[in-house]
Amino acid sequence: MNQLDTSQASLWTNIDLLSKCHLSLELPTCSFQSEICLSSAQFSGNDLIVPDEGLALRRRHFNEIFALQNPNRLYFLSHQRNFGLTLTPDEEKAQKQLGFLIKSFELERGATARDEKIESVVEPNLCPCCVNYANIRIQ
Repeated sequence: MNQLDTSQASLWTNIDLLSKCHLSLELPTCSFQSEICLSSAQFSGNDLIVPDEGLALRRRHFNEIFALQNPNRLYFLSHQRNFGLTLTPDEEKAQKQLGFLIKSFELERGATARDEKIESVVEPNLCPCCVNYANIRIQ
């Protein structure tokens, strides 16, 4: 696991190199998965926009981006840990591009960085009624 430097705009402008990816969005009460093509991604102001997919990510919402291995993927974690977004490139060429991004933007790691675990998205405190309805939606 490597943490990437989110302050560099060039990290965001090169996301389109990952091309076709598996996208996984994790929210406190649900998750969403889809295939996405990032080749049309554009960095405008502080937003990463993928017009062909109808997706816009605000750079300021993500204070941490991690590169995970097996399979190689990027994990974007929001400031308040209320949602997480994972991009896993599907193509071999995109996997190599991801390796290049990791090497270019990784932050210095301490000796114990390998043992660190990413805290998952924060679980909300729900009343029993809401928990019941959430379980019904899951089923």
